[in-house]
Amino acid sequence: QGGLDVFLVSMSVATPAMSVQLAAQLAGCSTEEIWSRAMGKFRSVSLDRVTQRHMLCRDPDAGLLALTQPAKFGEVDAFITHSWDDDASSKWESLRLWRANFKRRHGREPRVWIDKYCMDQSDIGHELSVIPLYVIFCRELVVLYGRNYLDRLW
Repeated sequence: QGGLDVFLVSMSVATPAMSVQLAAQLAGCSTEEIWSRAMGKFRSVSLDRVTQRHMLCRDPDAGLLALTQPAKFGEVDAFITHSWDDDASSKWESLRLWRANFKRRHGREPRVWIDKYCMDQSDIGHELSVIPLYVIFCRELVVLYGRNYLDRLW
């Protein structure tokens, strides 16, 4: 599939304290402030609301935030990460297969954090500062890994 792989990482081994400290250092604020920022902005989207049309287009679309809902620590099934420079069709197919497998195992639609939908496009600087926390707030990390993925680590 165009050299694209999907990696799944269980988040049960993540250390929240280290992620909070890292995010606070990156943002230049206290751990309490960064935790509060992250909890106030954390959102998820049901994967059945994510469309191929939107995922094939790398342009931001602030209207997609309306398809999300506020989320809490541990409520989101997966943090989906990818590179916009990797083949969009291959990423879509990999995401579609991951979704089908999730639904088969859990009998329901997955709730995910995915940048294009869940990031407030009007406040990207803030959103980027709390990504380490968003990752640990989710149960799993799904990496849509293509040949360009490592070139763009946020």
